[in-house]
Amino acid sequence: MPGMTFNAERVLRWLIDQPGQRASTLPDEVVPPPFAETVYGELQLADLVHDTLTTLDGQFDFILTTRGHVEANRMRKSYRSSLAQRRVLEWLADHPETSPEALVKSESAADFTGPLSDREVSLAVEELESGGYLEGTKAWGGSMIRARLTAAGQRLLRNQMSIDQVQLSGGMTTMNISADNYGTQQIGNQAIGGQGHSMTAHIGSEVSVEDILAALRQFRNYVEDADLPAEEKQDLLEEIGAIESRGPRRGLDWVRAQLNALSTAVASTLGAESAELLVRMISES
Repeated sequence: MPGMTFNAERVLRWLIDQPGQRASTLPDEVVPPPFAETVYGELQLADLVHDTLTTLDGQFDFILTTRGHVEANRMRKSYRSSLAQRRVLEWLADHPETSPEALVKSESAADFTGPLSDREVSLAVEELESGGYLEGTKAWGGSMIRARLTAAGQRLLRNQMSIDQVQLSGGMTTMNISADNYGTQQIGNQAIGGQGHSMTAHIGSEVSVEDILAALRQFRNYVEDADLPAEEKQDLLEEIGAIESRGPRRGLDWVRAQLNALSTAVASTLGAESAELLVRMISES
């Protein structure tokens, strides 16, 4: 199933606790009235709520389908992770160069499912950092200070999705880098959602940051020549530039995390084939 927006996640999570899993209106704290119709359309197209729209007055109810009931039940646990990620992204967009853990004491740390805990926020920060969506300085004890969103994090915020939902979206690609017991580095590239592209590239244990940066310089030329809207092209070039400038100092583990976010951004803007090209350039560098 394609990924859904955070507002759609909120509605599903709220509906599962309502009598009969249905409602004619949504509380403002779930989704403000101006966005209710958009969310209804998103859920109805995904077969998560029944088609109740009337042609005469344009009214509609939110009534879960069988599929919607299953997905909403799943949201009982996953929604809290999405909420924490979303709140961290929003906090850093409004409070750059601060500690994301500070949001726990703010009003935005709570919704109809209850307040976010320190642990939930810390896990969200770890996930966002490992995915290349934020960066900052680690303080004594492991908390992050002077945190800020990367270009990928800004895009994730604009997409109005959690990390899990972005990876479920049609056309999105995830790029996971891991090492086996023999020291071989592997980049696994799997297109999600009907694209039909799959690729695995192996990089020997001698891989270095310099090898990856050399490949990125070639890929930069590819992006510069691509037919993209100026803002999207600039975002990609900024992500590449950030890896090029900080990679030598941050090291291989940091570069891997940034490549994960970059590959997702490339797939969402240029397509899965371009993300595969990036993998090939790195594996052959």
